[in-house]
Amino acid sequence: MTGTKDAAPQPEDGGKKKRQPARMCVACREMKPQAGLIRVQRAGEELILAPRGGRIAGRGAYVCPEEKCLTRARKARHFDRALGAAMTEELWEALACEAKHRG
Repeated sequence: MTGTKDAAPQPEDGGKKKRQPARMCVACREMKPQAGLIRVQRAGEELILAPRGGRIAGRGAYVCPEEKCLTRARKARHFDRALGAAMTEELWEALACEAKHRG
């Protein structure tokens, strides 16, 4: 008699989990899932708030949708340095509104 062990049941997807892309917040410098962050991106010489589900090519930087990260990023001008362009007051307001919507 041979000693056979019962194999552990395999998930239907073959046991492989999809890795979620992670990005670093410019303010707190923590790696977090990309889906939970807000992206600001450079479009030519101006900066824009990237659409939530859209994919637009170009240089981008991410921030957590938390007030402390937004405050730190604004005070230290993290987006200006990361993207090489100045953030406008309108963009800061749109960013705060998006953060409030997500939080």
